[in-house]
Parts: sequence; structure tokens; C-alpha cells
Amino acid sequence: ENDEKKAKGLAAKALKMKEDITNEVCRRVARMQDREEKAVLMTAVKALKNEQPERALHVLNERLKQLARRMEARGEDSSEDE
Repeated sequence: ENDEKKAKGLAAKALKMKEDITNEVCRRVARMQDREEKAVLMTAVKALKNEQPERALHVLNERLKQLARRMEARGEDSSEDE
């Protein structure tokens, strides 16, 4: 009985550790994506401020292509209204 309790306790601890790791990975990925998105948007805004609408459009279109590739890789439909 004591060994069984220890085993259950260890299993619960292992599950908690796995959940903690998963949550931390999700937070880190979200932060990384946010930084990347901010950089892209700042580049587009800067181009617009510098009267370079073609550059801004290029940056944003490239970002949309990248997003479409990620969505397709996940099996999602990326062909919504453009």
C-alpha cells in the first residue's frame, strides 16, 4: 500500500511537471511570436511614415504568406477573404 501511494504521488508530480513545462513552452513561444510580429508591424509603419507604401505592402504581404504557410502546415484553411 505504501509503495502504491508513492507511485501515485510520483505520477502526480510527473504530470504536474509536464504541465508546467508545457505551459512555460507555450508562454515562451507566444513571447517570441509577439516580438516577431511587433518587428514586422514596426517595419511596415516605418515604411509608411517614410512614404514607402510599396515597402510596407511588401513586408505585410510576406507576413501574410508566412502565416498562410503555418496555417496550411497545421491543416487549417488559410484562403479566407484577402
